[in-house]
Amino acid sequence: MDINLLPPDFRNNKGENIKDFTYQNTGYKNTRLNKRILNVDSGTLIDAAIHSPYKLTLQEKFKIDKKSDIYLDSFTTFNSLINTDANNIGFLLSIDEFNNNNSFSNTPNIHNKIFIPNDATATTITVTHKGKKLNYIGTINPIEITELNITLTPLGATTTIFNEAESRFLMELIFIENE
Repeated sequence: MDINLLPPDFRNNKGENIKDFTYQNTGYKNTRLNKRILNVDSGTLIDAAIHSPYKLTLQEKFKIDKKSDIYLDSFTTFNSLINTDANNIGFLLSIDEFNNNNSFSNTPNIHNKIFIPNDATATTITVTHKGKKLNYIGTINPIEITELNITLTPLGATTTIFNEAESRFLMELIFIENE
């Protein structure tokens, strides 16, 4: 339907379609930005706390106004396992608050998880692991997030990606509106 044929009540003063104003989030709206960044920091993990899953509470509510695609832009660790054998060639990431049902595999331990290559060559060093920029995680509908439940394991059968000492991970997630 041609927007010019609609009565003026169905157009705003710029002639845009009423669709842009209906079926949208009725709460707070961020109209200037179509990209949001969420930085996640595990804090210092010591001995018993280094085992996954991690329940991380955000400092304030993270509000997603519109349907958005989620991307992993960077993943950095301190004191992670070294990439020395087939079980430690990468990490598996899962975040309960995001729908990871778009990742398929021929093995059950990788199914519905995000694979992050392990670039660590030594212990007690900081390493940024990434195969490429903007690794797609999934799509999310409007939501307010107050905490993240993160499962992070090595590709092999062990329960942690870290050595038994002081460790830490940081990741940058980018949310880009897709409508």
